[in-house]
Amino acid sequence: MNGQLQKEIPFVPEETESKHQYLLCVGQHITESSLQNKLAQFDVQVERPCTVVNMDRDEDEHAEYPIKATVVHLDQRKESELVQCKYLLGCDGAHSDIRQQLGIKNEGETSETHAGVLDALIRTNFASRKEVCMFPRENGLTRIFVHFNENEHELRKEQHNRNKIQVEDIQREAKRALLPHRIEFLGILYWTVYVVGQRYASRLNSEDHRVFLCGDAAHSQSPTLGQGVNTGFGDVFNLIWKICMVEKGQLNRKFLSTYHSERWFVAQNVLNIDKVAAKAAAGHQAADYCEVVEKNRLFTSGFGIQYPYDSKEQVSLLWSPDDDKPDEGIDLNSASYVMQPGMRAPNFKVFGFKSGKKTRLFDAIAKNDQLNQAQCHRTYDKKVDGTLADDEKIHIAVVRPDGYIGTIVRSDDGTILSDKVCQYFSNIM
Repeated sequence: MNGQLQKEIPFVPEETESKHQYLLCVGQHITESSLQNKLAQFDVQVERPCTVVNMDRDEDEHAEYPIKATVVHLDQRKESELVQCKYLLGCDGAHSDIRQQLGIKNEGETSETHAGVLDALIRTNFASRKEVCMFPRENGLTRIFVHFNENEHELRKEQHNRNKIQVEDIQREAKRALLPHRIEFLGILYWTVYVVGQRYASRLNSEDHRVFLCGDAAHSQSPTLGQGVNTGFGDVFNLIWKICMVEKGQLNRKFLSTYHSERWFVAQNVLNIDKVAAKAAAGHQAADYCEVVEKNRLFTSGFGIQYPYDSKEQVSLLWSPDDDKPDEGIDLNSASYVMQPGMRAPNFKVFGFKSGKKTRLFDAIAKNDQLNQAQCHRTYDKKVDGTLADDEKIHIAVVRPDGYIGTIVRSDDGTILSDKVCQYFSNIM
């Protein structure tokens, strides 16, 4: 406050095993540009703006291309084309046409609170204040969040109609919130208005597991914690490797249903956290907002996202061979972290057996589309005196292509270890 640091909250705790010990705030357009450039290397071009206005599914489950989608280009041409495909991913936003065509309900709630967002070049003598959030961006830009609360500004009700809020209203609200400090807007790159609310699709896929909902089409929340794009990428990353393995004959098609069981659970957590954070931000409750951020920092940074394991679930890519001890994991000498199925695998520093070089675990795995093992050993930086217990067991963690732990097997017998690992793969192939 008044130029003094009030509280510092590290989003990535020291015990988190990753080479990225920070959060990077970049614009969505930069991320999209990076992905498009990578796709262009494989001669894949992204066409926009266009939308799917109709889709038909072949009742023959053995059809090679069971989906026929009518795509309309939303430019001046208004041309349409018929696309036949194996899968259709609905990433068409909170008002998803594909979700409506599937007849999937969009449940949840909205509020009378609106959030204004803009990216701008600014000049200000601002130090710190609780009624506005400001984040430094690329190229000297600053992202500014303000909340229009219906209960606070009864005299300006017309301003809170989403369709009537303009960029000038966002600027005016930011200036009001920063008083007695001054802020001058030198240029506006981007601005938008959100209706603060938490909405979610009742299910994330069609019954035949050919059409899937991702991102805002599956769940939408306020921009308070910046979880929209991150969660959407998590959706697609969870799904796409499963589709690839199914098409290569390496995974049973029934396991595509795990997209819903895993990501719907994550979406519910995102919405529950966002509901509390958005309420604190709109009510200008700085202490409550900081508490939400600190309490959920692992989840919002992505490191703490965990998929639920249920031993009674018939179709699951998570498995514990010791169903009498489903919660038993690998203790990493940390009071806050024990490796278990469904958790993100820690990116340990390791020594490669062949190279003898120190590297990160994920970097040690060959970058190709085959099943691989990283032949390496974890490094330790502490020397202790002790005795190895006679019943010490060897642990093997099987890590899925998306970096999550599929199973952990433990035994002091090599044959038993091998049998358990083979059993896991025989269950899913």
